[in-house]
Amino acid sequence: MNPGPVLALAGARGLVGEEILKVLEERGTPLRGLRLWSRQPQGRRRLFRGEEIPYTRAGAEALAGCDILLHAGPAASGHSLGLAAEAAGVAFVDLSEAWRLEPRTPLVLPELLQAAGLPDSPARRWALPNCTVTGPALVLVPLARRYGLQRLSLTTLQAVSGLGRRALAAFATGAAERPVREEAPPGLPRPGDLLPWCGGAPEAGRRASPEERSVEAELRRLLAPAAPHIEVFCLRAPVRRGHGATLWVETEAPLEDTEALRAILPAAVHWAASPAPGPGEAAGRPELLLARPRWDPAEPRRLGLWLAWDNLHCGAALPAVRLVEILGATLRG
Repeated sequence: MNPGPVLALAGARGLVGEEILKVLEERGTPLRGLRLWSRQPQGRRRLFRGEEIPYTRAGAEALAGCDILLHAGPAASGHSLGLAAEAAGVAFVDLSEAWRLEPRTPLVLPELLQAAGLPDSPARRWALPNCTVTGPALVLVPLARRYGLQRLSLTTLQAVSGLGRRALAAFATGAAERPVREEAPPGLPRPGDLLPWCGGAPEAGRRASPEERSVEAELRRLLAPAAPHIEVFCLRAPVRRGHGATLWVETEAPLEDTEALRAILPAAVHWAASPAPGPGEAAGRPELLLARPRWDPAEPRRLGLWLAWDNLHCGAALPAVRLVEILGATLRG
């Protein structure tokens, strides 16, 4: 291992956990040690940089000697491990929804950090956005900083891999097409058809689904102190990997042209050549793909865009690893 922090990765055998390990290897992230945590280690091992590392169970007692705990599991374990890390003085990076709206926990995207750097966290805990939020935020936050935002409308087409490994396997075997669907995880679309919600259908009397409310709340936090009007529709698409979205924004100040927009966007945004890429074409790519800019002829402050990004790589694993690298550098300093 190279000099750097001792990193514990919780949820190491999940889809996002596996993607994080690939990104760590691809980027050569400096690590002094790596611990792989899984709910079901069952004696398994994983080859990482020429070394076989065993999977072990997560827990507060396993934090001894760790510098950073990166959590890529469900919200329940994210909450308990976040508290355990705080008590042990270990920096905690969370990819679940457990801490995203907690006031003491900064919600950050490394690609959007300004000159001041990483926001301070007394609890040494940082949350990363939902993978569905990451793509639009790479466009919306720079727009809000430079031109201001009055309103935005976002419609997402989310891949089946966002439901996890079991859902992806069920989708691949066509479980969603069978008459009896108990074997298929909830929220799985039928191949060739869209499911008009994500994360559960809207409850009676509610205009938005739980996923839509979550995406809206996270966007509000990332865009603060701006308070634009936000409308979100989240749909599940019959795509294995890669999210897509249409985005309409209305800025406070006029946005001159496409070049003005290009100038304010981070390096993680790539302008795609025509024709516009589908979500599947974004799979495995580190960038957000941006295409089809459209101005409303009746309102020059109103702009429409098509977005595509890899929900596992660009949406989750890469920002998490970049945040680990930032924290690792501060520890070495």
